[in-house]
Amino acid sequence: MPERLTLWFRFLAGTVGVGAALVLFARSVPPSSIAFAFWVNVFLMVWAVLIRAGALLRLPPGYFAVSSRELRLHRLLGVPAARKLFRRLPTNAALKLRGRRDLARLERETRSAETGHLLVFAAVTGFAFWAGLRYGLRVALPYAVFNLFLNGYPVLVQRHNRARIWRIQRMALLKNPAE
Repeated sequence: MPERLTLWFRFLAGTVGVGAALVLFARSVPPSSIAFAFWVNVFLMVWAVLIRAGALLRLPPGYFAVSSRELRLHRLLGVPAARKLFRRLPTNAALKLRGRRDLARLERETRSAETGHLLVFAAVTGFAFWAGLRYGLRVALPYAVFNLFLNGYPVLVQRHNRARIWRIQRMALLKNPAE
């Protein structure tokens, strides 16, 4: 089966599976609970991994550019501290650097992880708006908070990591211009 068709099949199967799991979960845990707000994030992150969101959704190359102004904002928002915290998670094994020659793979992995978290961030933002309209701000707030920490910060961390990778690559080129 061609790769693009496989990706779309994964998208369909993953969406139906995770959607069914969320519906079943909503029958036992009310959508107005903090637990549901947390698990919506987890279910959707599993969905993003299942469908290989980074390979399915192609963002324009310019989106992935990171400016020095953005990096200053990262420091203000505490992204370097979040980065240190996230590095300890076992789910980030693919994002470990295994040597300077591994930088290109790692840079691609940051794009894929960022795309997945961005997609989930958008979906959970939709859930937060729905929860706010249906149940009020008190219920929508946990959706937004979990979304910020489980998806918003990981997006920023991947952007921060990519800027670091690019800086290392530039330094390597300056040291070894023949490469």
